[in-house]
Amino acid sequence: VYLITGGLGGIGFALAEHLAKKTKTRLVLTGRSTFPARAEWNQWLTSHDQEDPVVKKIEKIQELEKSGAEVLVCTADSDDHEQMRTAVNLALERFGTINGVIHAAVLPDGGMIPLRTKETIAPVLAPKIKGTLVLDQVLKEKNIKPNFFILCSSLSAVTGLFGQVAYCSANAFLDAFAY
Repeated sequence: VYLITGGLGGIGFALAEHLAKKTKTRLVLTGRSTFPARAEWNQWLTSHDQEDPVVKKIEKIQELEKSGAEVLVCTADSDDHEQMRTAVNLALERFGTINGVIHAAVLPDGGMIPLRTKETIAPVLAPKIKGTLVLDQVLKEKNIKPNFFILCSSLSAVTGLFGQVAYCSANAFLDAFAY
């Protein structure tokens, strides 16, 4: 059973696909955006355009399930303690355990340093920094000791990227936390 924060995003979903293809697995995919309940998926697929982002995500999840994975989707912002606790509780209710955690939640950045403010940087830092701390705390509260806890950092923590000061900083935090 693998919990993947940001599991409906690019990196998180790519990792979910890899796990689903390599082994029969149970996946708990979290995302901060509201996602329709499974009972609403067929109606959503027939009433929305093929280019709708939710349609694409539903179809990707169905592909995971065709390859043998069992998938639980939870709406949970990684930096929200209550939402993450609820997601972990749902995972435990459905699967009984969590064997591994992949923290892939991210919010894109953009803007030169002189133009940045605390208010524009905070949302970029939150998923990686506060999200890591929240996830670590929720796992400890539930006495969950996963076999692995992967933090999806970036080379930007070392090399930097133009206009990505908050993103680079958040990844540097992940590296320090992992160390």
